[in-house]
Amino acid sequence: MRAAELGVRGALGGRHRAADQATVRQNNLALVLRQLSARPLQSRASIAATTGLNKATVSSLVAELIASRMVREAGIRSGSIGRPSRTLELDGSALAAIGLEIDVEYVAGLARDVAGRDIHSATRVFDVARQPPEATIAVLVSLVKELREHVRSAGAGVAGIMIAVPGLVDMGHGLVIRAPNLSADWRELPLAARVRAALGEPRFPVQIENDSNLSALAEYREGANAHANEIVYVTGQFGVGGAVVVDGQLQRGALGFSGEVGHMVLDEAGPPCGCGRAGCWEAYVGLGALLRRVNPAWDLAVEPREAVEEIARRAERGDETTLGALREVGKWLGIGCSILVNVFNPEVLVLGGYFARIGPWVSEIAMTELAEHVLAPDLGGCRVAFSVLGFAGPLRGGTGLVTERILADPGAFTRA
Repeated sequence: MRAAELGVRGALGGRHRAADQATVRQNNLALVLRQLSARPLQSRASIAATTGLNKATVSSLVAELIASRMVREAGIRSGSIGRPSRTLELDGSALAAIGLEIDVEYVAGLARDVAGRDIHSATRVFDVARQPPEATIAVLVSLVKELREHVRSAGAGVAGIMIAVPGLVDMGHGLVIRAPNLSADWRELPLAARVRAALGEPRFPVQIENDSNLSALAEYREGANAHANEIVYVTGQFGVGGAVVVDGQLQRGALGFSGEVGHMVLDEAGPPCGCGRAGCWEAYVGLGALLRRVNPAWDLAVEPREAVEEIARRAERGDETTLGALREVGKWLGIGCSILVNVFNPEVLVLGGYFARIGPWVSEIAMTELAEHVLAPDLGGCRVAFSVLGFAGPLRGGTGLVTERILADPGAFTRA
């Protein structure tokens, strides 16, 4: 009996050690990938020195990563001492992330490989606000099929899908809690599960996140003010959203519902808002509000980015109605942003979405209102910047979040 018990213990102990070794190796693979993601063109020796791993371990890990097309040799670097060394960089061509975006008047998609190279993007004009969720899901599925074809043609597999949603989401359960500018059918909607089912239950994960959160993460990773210590991000689409990133971490709030800055009530006697209340910031500065000021009869029958370009063309021609509408947006943009600067005192306030395109016509008046309403002198040290990512923020943020998970645990992702 003692021998049998010892034998069982030994076998269990062996399996436990094997599992521990596999976990350690996966962690080390992720460590090497993150090193090359943050600082490419390192040699095996420099990775060993930075990570504390021994050179033989690094060489073995790199060989595995090269075989899986996650890493590739980039060239030879000569040093002042010793032999020239081969440098490494992310390859990432074997796996792709797909980002999807749902907006009031369109859906869009982007496929990118792990190294951040765009594979394919597409946009479909679609009246999401007036159609049932099932119709939007059908359009999303058709987008995914198109993107996956291009991913396959590039010799890659899909590692995951992230869907940007204009509203409150429960990311852990894949639920859209509420989307104020969409129909009531979007309340408590298990969007992630429905998209997965419509795609035939793929092996890769399908998740959802608030669109502003994803845009803020994209700003932190690749915007003009990337890696600032604290970023407050405000985006203008048909609605208005916001997010805060501190030291690279999204501040989600107690239950993950932070960022609905568009529904700060500035005046209870103000214009009606899509959320059912009146006087929300969004009702003053959202794209819908601007279009109504430019032409009250304008029915937005084109993709919003085209509408914004038409606004810009009219402003460039000196159309006084358009310029007056832009001044009004600039005024309220500055007033609303002053509240955020007073509350958060950020290092950078980034204005994204359509705000970035109309920056030349709204920045002066917005800065005047900010200076007047922010209590601290010199805006408390806050820099104000317009995003250089345009409307692509949610898609880039979505693919970036999937990529982060690949880099953190490469063994957890399989090719689709």
